[in-house]
Amino acid sequence: MRKNFPSARWLPVILLLTFAAARSLVAQVPSPGRGSSVTPAQAREASEQTRLWMPVFQFRNGFWVNLEHFLYLQARLARGLSVAPNGGPSPVAWRAADLSALAPAERTAWQNAVAYYERNFADFDLAYDSSLTRVDRRLSEMSDCADLTGKGGNVCDAGLDPALTTALEQAAPIYRAHWWPEQRKANRAWIEQASQMVREYGGKPAELLANLFNNTWPADPIPIDVTLYAGPYGAYTTLFPLHVDISSAAPQNQGILALEVVFRESSHSIAEPVSEAIASACRRDTKPEPRGLWPALVFYTTMQVFRQAFPGAAAQGASTPNPAAFVAAHSQYVAERGWQTYDALLTLYWQPFLDGRWDMRSAIEQLVGAL
Repeated sequence: MRKNFPSARWLPVILLLTFAAARSLVAQVPSPGRGSSVTPAQAREASEQTRLWMPVFQFRNGFWVNLEHFLYLQARLARGLSVAPNGGPSPVAWRAADLSALAPAERTAWQNAVAYYERNFADFDLAYDSSLTRVDRRLSEMSDCADLTGKGGNVCDAGLDPALTTALEQAAPIYRAHWWPEQRKANRAWIEQASQMVREYGGKPAELLANLFNNTWPADPIPIDVTLYAGPYGAYTTLFPLHVDISSAAPQNQGILALEVVFRESSHSIAEPVSEAIASACRRDTKPEPRGLWPALVFYTTMQVFRQAFPGAAAQGASTPNPAAFVAAHSQYVAERGWQTYDALLTLYWQPFLDGRWDMRSAIEQLVGAL
């Protein structure tokens, strides 16, 4: 796997393209126009080199996936189930919806949709339940559709379970009238902030992560759905195909940490060599693969990369990312996930790899051997 990176003259220019209803912002590498001093061949070479280390993020602010997550949130609240880590207090934004302004027919339709989610989805995890993740991906693709049954054309036929489709379509006009405008605005503001930070600060962590994981960023855009709620930890990623969900309201995703969560979740797409190395070491030691070790390692690596990418921020000026934010977030996230044991072992056996003192295989073998 190539690990040499492009020279400064080929650093990508990230354009923010605003699509209909500001639902998608995409970072792209531009093509040379007429009169450009960059030849087409040079542009292709630069594009290929750039893909080694600079990902393309496609931020989405879609109606249907936001409705799905909001119904899931309301269903868990209605059941008295936790929506925050370890059953702790949740942000004000993750509260039960106020139904006082709804007309009687609206209230009935909304409560029926929430009841459907209570019966079918409330007990399951957004990030790990296969039925929920399939619905999540499909609704993410339907953001421009007015309905889910193909009334406006076959492209808008979501192909979902009819009972689920009915619940979503009955809830849609109520959500659109009462809660979606505010949530869409908040999502849009978060996307604008995150996109700005990707443009200003994303190059260094992207390069470091690609180097450490001995992999290249996907050539295709990484889809990131931004929603009010994205599980108790504020974000999650599913693979095959790659899909990221991030909460715009989660406290741990604000400020410079918005940039961190974008790279942390997207890094799962390039951390497969580590996952394979963990599996190989476990087979060698005849051990089951430890649940949560791989995401804990990805999280640990991302945090260390951000601390390395922005050292001494206080001396550089207030506009530069402050590493203290990453230190505090690291401690909080480890405590929320219950990853104290993993964190201690990663410090002992994975940090030497990050520091360039051990190779990846040796680090993983030592780490697995200590479990």
